[in-house]
Amino acid sequence: MNKQIKQLAIEAGATERSMCYGHGDYRTELVMTGETIEKFATAIAAHCVKIAKDDNPIYHAEGAVAWRNAIDDATIRIKLFFGVKK
Repeated sequence: MNKQIKQLAIEAGATERSMCYGHGDYRTELVMTGETIEKFATAIAAHCVKIAKDDNPIYHAEGAVAWRNAIDDATIRIKLFFGVKK
C-alpha cells in the first residue's frame, strides 16, 4: 500500500494492528469500520477532484474553456459516484 493511501485511511479513522503469521513474520494491517470505509472513499474522491481541478495548470490557463468544461464534468461525475457533497 502506498503512503498516500495509508495516510488517507488513517485520517478517515482506520486503525493499525500488527499480526503474526508465524516465525517472526509480523505484518501491519489497517482495520476499518463501515463508517471509516465511507470516510475513506469520500477522501479518495475529494483528492481526485482536487488533482483534476485545483492542482491542474491547464484548468487555470487563459482560453482553456473546453478543458475547464471537460474537467468540471469529470469532477461532478466523480463526486456523484462517490457521494461527495462539496
